[in-house]
Amino acid sequence: MELIIDEISRLFGKRLDHHSLKLLKGGHINSSFLIQDNDQKYFLQSINTKVFADCNAIEKNLEIIQEKVLPLGLVPHFYKAATNQYHVFVENQIYRLSQYIDNQPIQPTNENAFAVAKQFASFSKSLSETISKKKWCNTIDHFHTLTYRWNAFEQSLKTASEEKILAAKDIIVGFQIGKKVMSQFAFHCLPQRITHNDAKLSNILSAVDTKQLIIVDLDTVMPGTIIYDLGDLVRTFTPSKEEGDFSNRPMKINLGCYDAILSGYLEGWGSTLTSAEKQLIPYAGIYMSWIIGLRFLTDHLMGDIYFKTEIPNHNLLRAQNQLELVTALLES
Repeated sequence: MELIIDEISRLFGKRLDHHSLKLLKGGHINSSFLIQDNDQKYFLQSINTKVFADCNAIEKNLEIIQEKVLPLGLVPHFYKAATNQYHVFVENQIYRLSQYIDNQPIQPTNENAFAVAKQFASFSKSLSETISKKKWCNTIDHFHTLTYRWNAFEQSLKTASEEKILAAKDIIVGFQIGKKVMSQFAFHCLPQRITHNDAKLSNILSAVDTKQLIIVDLDTVMPGTIIYDLGDLVRTFTPSKEEGDFSNRPMKINLGCYDAILSGYLEGWGSTLTSAEKQLIPYAGIYMSWIIGLRFLTDHLMGDIYFKTEIPNHNLLRAQNQLELVTALLES
């Protein structure tokens, strides 16, 4: 790793100390590290090219993001290498370097829910102003598209072992029932915005020094609908059980937090949203909980090739958790 860090240091014009390299936990996809140049901290990422096969698409989108919302203080500063690009290729791996944000945990209070939702909406609104002027790329095709994810799920049923399918039988049936509910909503008819597409609590940081809310994990920023971001905020902020809580405790929804998210998100967008978007807002959390759960289940059946796992049947347990959340949201 020392030679890799030396080459990254040369390309970015930094004196990065390989002895200070520290692997950071969290995140399903990329590998992230804290590294220092004397007293200056940096955030170094190794890009998972199996998930993000087209790094040029991320590069182009990041260029727009840095130009449009970095001056607003909404995202970290990414450094350009000697190649005049944000991404560098070293030892068959792609890396990038950005500002490290010392942050404090954001507690899931109603006040914080409002502020976080408003910040994601402001971020999306600012970038959506460029949608007719800039050429945005899809970094992951059909990321939250129902038909695409359902087809992938059905394909996984054909290739998974009988043992896996039998063990997941009840959860599979639950998602099959849920498909009938999701098909009732015309999410695909909503206008295209520029959305984060992974707007969960762990992807926004509260900077220790400025208290500013900083949006991170920008690889999935691309054209989408407001349902994706609003739904993910509901999915990660309102449930009594977190995504990784596989206990038998009942899943409940914090309705005060839920209302705060909707209020903050609407305030962040102002008068921009269409009537069709406003009509489908109440179903955003249901849709995203179901679609993410379906992706967890599909990945489990395919052999855990997408999401990082740490325990046996990790993705199956995640899928069950999201199915419980769908039920709780429908009953709330």
